[in-house]
Amino acid sequence: MTITCTIAMTRNWIARSVASSIMGAVIGTACIAQSPSEKASVQLFGMVQVSPARITVNWTAYTGASSYAIYRKLHTATSWGSLFATVAPPATSYADNTAAINTLYEYKVVRTAADGTGYGYLCAGIEVPATEYLGKIVLLVDNALTSSLTSELQQLQNDLKADGWAVIRHDVATGTAVTAVRNLVIADYNADPTNVKAVYIVGHVPVPYSGDVAPDGHTAQHKGAWPCDGYYAEVTGTWTDNMVNNTTGWLNNQNVPGDGKFDQSDFPNTVELQVGRVDMHDLPAFTSTEAQLLSTYLTKAHNFKIKNFTPTTRGIIWDHLADSPLPEAASSWMSMPTLVGPANITAIPFTGTTWLEDLVNNQSYLWTYGSGGGLVGNDNGTLMFYYTDRIAQTSVLAAGSAWGGVFNMTISSYIGDWDNRNNVMRAVLASGKALTNVFCGNPHWWFHPMGMDKSIGYCTRLTMNNRGASTIYLPQSGGDDNPATTVALGLMGDPSLRQIMVAPPTNLAVTSSGGNAAFSWSAATGSPAGYHIYSFDANGVPSRVNASLITGTTFTSTQAYAAGAQYMVRATKVETTNSGSYWNLSLGALATAPTVSTVLASPLMMLAGPYDTNTGLMSDGLRSAGLIPLTEPYTAGGFSQLAGGGGETVAQAVLNTSGSNAIVDWVRVELRSSGAPATVVATRQGLLQRDGNVVATDGTSPLTFNVSPGNYYLAVRHRNHLGAMTAGVIALSTTTTTVNFQATTLPIYGTNALTTIGAVRLLWSGNALRDTILKYTGTSNDRDPILTRIGGTIPTNTVSGYFPEDVNMDGVVKYTGNSNDRDPVLVNIGATIPTGSRLEQLP
Repeated sequence: MTITCTIAMTRNWIARSVASSIMGAVIGTACIAQSPSEKASVQLFGMVQVSPARITVNWTAYTGASSYAIYRKLHTATSWGSLFATVAPPATSYADNTAAINTLYEYKVVRTAADGTGYGYLCAGIEVPATEYLGKIVLLVDNALTSSLTSELQQLQNDLKADGWAVIRHDVATGTAVTAVRNLVIADYNADPTNVKAVYIVGHVPVPYSGDVAPDGHTAQHKGAWPCDGYYAEVTGTWTDNMVNNTTGWLNNQNVPGDGKFDQSDFPNTVELQVGRVDMHDLPAFTSTEAQLLSTYLTKAHNFKIKNFTPTTRGIIWDHLADSPLPEAASSWMSMPTLVGPANITAIPFTGTTWLEDLVNNQSYLWTYGSGGGLVGNDNGTLMFYYTDRIAQTSVLAAGSAWGGVFNMTISSYIGDWDNRNNVMRAVLASGKALTNVFCGNPHWWFHPMGMDKSIGYCTRLTMNNRGASTIYLPQSGGDDNPATTVALGLMGDPSLRQIMVAPPTNLAVTSSGGNAAFSWSAATGSPAGYHIYSFDANGVPSRVNASLITGTTFTSTQAYAAGAQYMVRATKVETTNSGSYWNLSLGALATAPTVSTVLASPLMMLAGPYDTNTGLMSDGLRSAGLIPLTEPYTAGGFSQLAGGGGETVAQAVLNTSGSNAIVDWVRVELRSSGAPATVVATRQGLLQRDGNVVATDGTSPLTFNVSPGNYYLAVRHRNHLGAMTAGVIALSTTTTTVNFQATTLPIYGTNALTTIGAVRLLWSGNALRDTILKYTGTSNDRDPILTRIGGTIPTNTVSGYFPEDVNMDGVVKYTGNSNDRDPVLVNIGATIPTGSRLEQLP
């Protein structure tokens, strides 16, 4: 039990223009056995086991407790439902043996005692899977800083991408109306409301103001409009500027119709997006410039994310408002135990005289909380909210005190109105290891989901929406307003930050292995359980490449290698915290597949349809009739293309060539993975000459494939013939390799994949209905399309053109008579049994 007593301020400070005020509360003189904040809180922490699956909810003992009511819900549920269990003292735990592995829960524990009701909340689960794609984050950047922070902003974007965010960036000019800035966010949200999840503000992007509020209790001078970054996060409600008419307070807070400050004291609708801001504007107490302070912040945030520094898992609470009758510090007593464990919290007695900024100076803490009286400074007419008694002073921080707490909560008079000179909340971010800070208590904040890998931006949105009919966390307020207004809630810091990071792997390299994307990397420190590899689509959205956990540092995928494709590899491990256990992902090591050297191939093949046994050549009837298209037909026919294949075109001059090198038709050639012959890794459409040579679109060159030299299966396809593939891999290089499908000596995949006429092998003709089987009768046969093509009723009709039903490829579709296109189908399935069929021999 913490014993605290009131004391007077002892630290000297500069001449003050406004006297100290302690949140409107009266300071008593008697010692306090336990603060109202502790009484209002149940300090929870979790323990989990996998087999048998169990989540144990624990709490610290409380003298005078009569019962504990326990509620459980799925984390995504919006209400607690009925009572889950009841526990009587002196028990200090409850074992939930019905919890399922891989499921995220929340527990509420309500303590009944003679001196009041206490509440505690725990987010818990057993080996909960990681969220691999976090959604899209709108990055709003003050364009006055873009030139001086080029590398830092690029690093930020890379870090967000490597953490599973797709980034949408807008550089915002100084003086832009806040409505125009919000419209940028609204446009992004409306374009993809399912995936746009967060807004990250860097620099002094125009600050919205809203409300007629006084979260610090100073209704005489400080009531009115406060900074409201939630305006950029609530994107579907209506914000007005025609009702509030308050001219009694300080100028920045005055709010009158038409002044650009909004009327709403609560968000007009559910807040859709997470939001946070890093703003070092107007901190002249520091010798560093705004850009330099931002650079320092972005660098330390990067270092935290890649685990270049790891804060000690402990918290410190200095509640210098502990003698207030209000539970201002309940946020710390409810959230911090679930995040660091009750045994790892230092509570400074109310009689303490050492300032929090000294206690955490170069000392590592994951979480801090500080509350005390606030002062107002006056810099030639400009108000400065620069001081919280016994907690922090901007001048001390600027002089070199290194704030060692990473995630921070604070409350005092004035400082939550953060858009002013030398504001101490923002000054904390400019110091030491601090990465976030919030004005916390009126209303309370809810950070317990961070114990299960949720971001602080996620908790910001959760807090903003804990109001009205949606109030599921109590007590909602620790201040004079109850329920508290919400528009002044704001996160100072990077909203994407998670509480615990995993060291990432490094040096990801992407190569081609048999036409497939292959990966290698340097192992992460910290002994992760393994790795996952992700590819990015054109919108920066990641998707997993591997199906199961990779335990080594190399991996060959079944995805085709594609130069320019972007990938990342992330380390992962099961993280066990004071809340539960979950799969934690590191940032990803990013890499782009480089452009690879090409390989050359020169297939030789014959098509049975136009083959002439008298000449040993194929007919060029399509070319003679001027029917061969100038653009390859396979893409339009539904064939997928890879590694730069598709869209090949030929000049008419090439089609004018006659003789044995005359063009018969377009053909398709595929390279397939050496490890998975069903996987196509590269395609090219070439031109087939009468003598069987397949050439590039210039009419003479071999085919070029954009893959690295290596071993590949090679398949040849035609739009109305069955395709064929080599039985084994072929070594391809930058030197032309001839692959002769005509020769009976080339091993071919499958059984009877080719027909043989004399000593020449040819692709089976007759696939008038483009599929993988020749059929003369029955459903999806190849005979009926021929009849349909000529009109469907008069079998002696003919039609000229470039059609797949033209089986013999003479430019005329015929159903009956000499050289018709129906008979080859019957012949090629066996000629004697019309119900037979022939399957294409491709994997």
